[in-house]
Amino acid sequence: MQLSEPPTKLSIEDLCELGSQGVSAWQGGRLAEAKHIFEQLCALDVASPLWSCWLARLHCSMNEDADALAVCQAGLSREPQHAELLLLRGRMHLQVGDRDRARADLLQARAVGGLGQVAVQDLVGGLRQLGESVANRLAAPTGQDAATVVMTPCSFVSSPKTAAATTVLLKEVPVVATAVRAQFGSTASESKTDGSVKDTIKSALVEESKGYFARSKKFCEEALRCKSDAWDAVLCLARLELNIGNGAEVRKILRKDYPIVLRNANSRVEALTLAAAAAEVEGDWDEAAADLELAAKVAKPISASGSPTPVQGGHLKFAPGAPGLEDILGRLARAQFRAGERETAAALAQNVLESSPVQREACEVACTVLLDRGDSATALAVMLRCLIGHRNRPSSESADLVCGVMRRCSVEELLHVLAPKGQEALEQEQRKSVAEVVAYVGLIMKERSEVLDACRLYRRSVLLAPSHASLFLNLMHTFALRRDDLPALAWGLRYFDELLSSGKVLAARAICEALRNGASEGGREGPESAGSTLTPEVFESTSAFYDTIAIGFVLVKLLFLSHPYSSLVPAHKEDPASETRGFGPPVRPTPVPPWRSRLLSLSVDKTDVSTKPTPLIGTPWISPTFENLPSGYSAADVAAGEAMSHRGVLRRLAATLDSARNGRNLHLTPVRNEHAYFSCIRDILEGEPPAVPAHGNALEPLYVIGDSHVLSSAWRIAGLPPAQGRPDRIVLVPCLVTGAKIWHMREDSNFYTKFMFWERISCLPKGAPVIINLGEIDCREGVLRSVQQGKHASVETALTALIGLYLELLQEVRRRLPGSRLFVHPVANVLPESRFLTLAFNHLLAAPATQHRFEKIGVQLLSFAPVLEGGEPSPGTAPKVLAELSLVEALRLDGTHMAPAYVASHLAPALAVAWPAE
Repeated sequence: MQLSEPPTKLSIEDLCELGSQGVSAWQGGRLAEAKHIFEQLCALDVASPLWSCWLARLHCSMNEDADALAVCQAGLSREPQHAELLLLRGRMHLQVGDRDRARADLLQARAVGGLGQVAVQDLVGGLRQLGESVANRLAAPTGQDAATVVMTPCSFVSSPKTAAATTVLLKEVPVVATAVRAQFGSTASESKTDGSVKDTIKSALVEESKGYFARSKKFCEEALRCKSDAWDAVLCLARLELNIGNGAEVRKILRKDYPIVLRNANSRVEALTLAAAAAEVEGDWDEAAADLELAAKVAKPISASGSPTPVQGGHLKFAPGAPGLEDILGRLARAQFRAGERETAAALAQNVLESSPVQREACEVACTVLLDRGDSATALAVMLRCLIGHRNRPSSESADLVCGVMRRCSVEELLHVLAPKGQEALEQEQRKSVAEVVAYVGLIMKERSEVLDACRLYRRSVLLAPSHASLFLNLMHTFALRRDDLPALAWGLRYFDELLSSGKVLAARAICEALRNGASEGGREGPESAGSTLTPEVFESTSAFYDTIAIGFVLVKLLFLSHPYSSLVPAHKEDPASETRGFGPPVRPTPVPPWRSRLLSLSVDKTDVSTKPTPLIGTPWISPTFENLPSGYSAADVAAGEAMSHRGVLRRLAATLDSARNGRNLHLTPVRNEHAYFSCIRDILEGEPPAVPAHGNALEPLYVIGDSHVLSSAWRIAGLPPAQGRPDRIVLVPCLVTGAKIWHMREDSNFYTKFMFWERISCLPKGAPVIINLGEIDCREGVLRSVQQGKHASVETALTALIGLYLELLQEVRRRLPGSRLFVHPVANVLPESRFLTLAFNHLLAAPATQHRFEKIGVQLLSFAPVLEGGEPSPGTAPKVLAELSLVEALRLDGTHMAPAYVASHLAPALAVAWPAE
């Protein structure tokens, strides 16, 4: 008999009718049907113990001991003194040999009393088995309602005699209706409450889909206050915690606070899979396997139930809806594999893949087994099939699979699987498709900090598709992560060469000439000399146009960060004019940037990715020395000429790209980040370059490691009052970590910005002083989001936690740089919208407790003079008022970063105080 799903709330009459159907099914021997009905009744009315008793006894009659015990446990969590459930649980304990627990439950059931005749017989039999006296307090109390006495639907033991007794009892259906009415009473007010609860849960699901987890949690809690058995609210709570990685809280919700959802027919599958996911987060693969095995027993295959459809936001890793059987079995295979049951897991994964070839976790197990056997080709084929099947899901979901395979396979093996007859046999569109697949694998590897392998994958992808702008852009970003700046620059040049050779994008000539030949007099040659401007019309798509100008933006960023744009070598003592002229003697051999000869000699097509990165100039920049100087010229003259030429290239590139971005809202496009860097650098270049330092001691480098705010101080000179043991002139060397957040640096993170940060740390000269400049992006993007997601109860607790992470990071930096002076840069208070957060963050940095930790670590906080007009705002100033304050005029640049003038007005004085004489 096929039953339709009942509504979520039934009247008393409907409940009685559904109970009668269950009784009839049981009488007719249709036990599965009866069990399904009683599970529905348990879900529809969790408050009544009647249905739990019936369902538990039915499980017993079907020899489903574990399920019977689970139903009893769930019922007793709500009514600990229910005699019937105590009796059932005690008999189950006795059956499995747990005599102590059986004795405790049966004696408690006897003490509570009120059992019906058949139940009394069960109790007597159980106590006799335990050697207990059975003479006292077994009959129903005087005056007990007859309906209550006969509530027990059947006897405990499934034997012919007890089955006959069961049949007699099951005929008393009218009595069941009486019992239901006695327990439920009127439902008019409850129906109204039920509708309100449904609306509340609906609101919770909407907020969940938007990522506003804190709001969703409040709705769930409100629903559960009105209806403690609202299983969909409980599941929502569990998903919210899982989506923020809080496995321990999920366990508490499902196993301690609301265990009924693990037994309820409507919620059981999803609840068990969420519990398994929580165990996976905690690394408890045995528990995960146990939960998934239970879920697999009652789950429906995808062919029957369809794929789960998330409520709106498909971006959620854990979205509403129970997964299908195939996904549960795939996860079970992975859990078993990681728990050490390799053979069982391999067999299960094979079975899953026969019916669902792209089930991700099963693919993960299968690939590992295949690689262990040496069959890399089949493993790669399985991986690729899975990736294509999940191409519309976030790439991070396939990271375990891809990284696990590609760590053990080469790029050449991957290409052989994609193009068995060789790349030469591929047509142009096929080459492009293969290139995109290779690059997608590279993207996944990069995001897991497998940067070297990602570089090799991207290199092969652009060789397959030499005009694919998006692939070139991602290649340059990936190379820059490991300071492989020279190849990154060379690949950018190669892309524009390709555009120029196509004959369609003539404006590419200006960029190619700037990199190869430099700039015209004054370094301000514009795109007009090349005859055209980069425009969308000459590209095959708007996205290709955006990616192309983004490649240009990255070229500018790489060059700006790699070499000073003004001379940093002190002027020759005998040439006072050079102190103010800024570009050395007026007549000299034609200057060229120091990187050009290396760029032009590099053939990236023929050069594999080396394990050792190749920076554009130095690793990092160190004050240069010059040998074989031209006759009559000092090191200052040569440095000034190189800086002039380098600056000219930057300004020519900037002019060409500026004309391409005019009138376009690039901050609203996918290349907004590249555009933001370019805008800041362009504004810096438009200002006056730093003056050539006066004659005297050479400048000492001070390395500034951090997010985009390192641009403001890049290559600027800070003078310090003369003092013993410290330099009196320093140059601020930028060490950019693009997009870095303090949150990314936590111990359990493997995001590529963490890799980039430690890469910058590792290449510093021994004992070099360092400024760490992090936290602005956390304040701008992370703090409020963490509160919205419920990771923190308030902004204050979120900021405090962020300070804690920062201190852990600085402790590790100190461990790796034991001989370096370490300074912490306060967060820039520039953006009006996040100013209330950046000011609060800086106040916490300066708090006595934080300062005490800084002192123990050996870190100095740089204390700045006020940067806002009117001075430092008082604590507690409203965010709206803070947003209306203006940055000091001399510090304004692009609305996000401070102008380079802050180095002299704020950074240098702070260094003078924090860097004491020795």
